[in-house]
Amino acid sequence: GNDNYSPELNPGLTVERSIESPAWRGYRVLGFGSESEQADVFRAVFYWVAEKVLPQSSLGQIFGLLCLFVGSWFMGELTGLIIKDFFKKKYSQLGLLLGGIIYVSTLWTVWIFYQNLAPFTSNFGFLPLLLYSIYLYIKNPSNKKALLLFISSLIFTSSCVIATLFISDLLLIIPFVVFLIFAFKLEKRERWRRFRNTFLIFGITQLFWILPFIFYTFSSSGDLVDSYVNRSITSSIIDLESGMQT
Repeated sequence: GNDNYSPELNPGLTVERSIESPAWRGYRVLGFGSESEQADVFRAVFYWVAEKVLPQSSLGQIFGLLCLFVGSWFMGELTGLIIKDFFKKKYSQLGLLLGGIIYVSTLWTVWIFYQNLAPFTSNFGFLPLLLYSIYLYIKNPSNKKALLLFISSLIFTSSCVIATLFISDLLLIIPFVVFLIFAFKLEKRERWRRFRNTFLIFGITQLFWILPFIFYTFSSSGDLVDSYVNRSITSSIIDLESGMQT
């Protein structure tokens, strides 16, 4: 347990491991809460580059501020576009302003940045960017917008260190895409084509962490089940902990 996953402490090592041995977890502490650390490679790359010109102690705060700005800006942009296309164009700028302000001023935002958990701050920042890119692509597909969607999808993966967060996001992304392909009144064949291409681009960018995640889960999850720590957790210990409210 002396060499756990910590990209902030040694981002270069994290990048090296992610490239050379994406499915290896021998350096992990037993019971670490995620099997998808591979998804965090782009945040590690950011730290690796930034630490050459900035103090290492400031990298986490700078990344958090970047997520705060990107999330609020692109949520405002997305809100403005929706108002412009489906309501009244003259209110689009007001929608941009209010969308960004409301998104950044909720209690959820306060909790995320007070705790400063990297997957959640990444999700706060890059999910709106991804939704904005999806909107632009479905509205009017082009190579440039496909590239923007591809890059946004890659950046978004830094929130997938918690795989269940990825599943929760899918529960938003899928209905959002379905809503758009019907809201833009596309022909049936064109609806299917844009739906397929959107998730093809998005899905390809996720494979670099999903495949190692699946491999490790099926090949090594039994190690945790058979571990002494897991076998030591009996019903009497659970009752004792419950009685002590710990």
